[in-house]
Amino acid sequence: MVQKYGRNMAKEANEDVSELVYWIVEEKIQITYHTADTKIISSTREYMKPQGVEEKGSPVIMTPDMHSTFQVDPTRPPKKNLVLYQLLCKLLGDEDSCSNKVRESESEVKAILKERLEEETRSELEISVYDTDRNERAKKHRKELVSVYL
Repeated sequence: MVQKYGRNMAKEANEDVSELVYWIVEEKIQITYHTADTKIISSTREYMKPQGVEEKGSPVIMTPDMHSTFQVDPTRPPKKNLVLYQLLCKLLGDEDSCSNKVRESESEVKAILKERLEEETRSELEISVYDTDRNERAKKHRKELVSVYL
């Protein structure tokens, strides 16, 4: 699942998320930040999802090897572990809500397709009064008029 965001000029480019990618099978979350005006590449951050997160109520345990980052500005101090942990917890919650929205969207699409199929199967065509070739009543009337005048 991919979520893309526009640029918020109130934030620094290294703090403003451009793209969030939830890799379901690989069990990782990738964040790409916006590119600063003076840079040619973006900062990135990647989390490996902790095991057992799917179970409700289980604690999220984060180890240093579960996180990697590429910071464009090497002089910038790295974020503290608590901030990284809070960001991981927020991302895990966002992933759940995003997957729920995707499931809702899929069920809505299925319902629309089912309704369209039903509409197509029960469609009754109306024949125009002016289409005398297909309208039987108009055809009879035309023949009667022709027979009366001839």
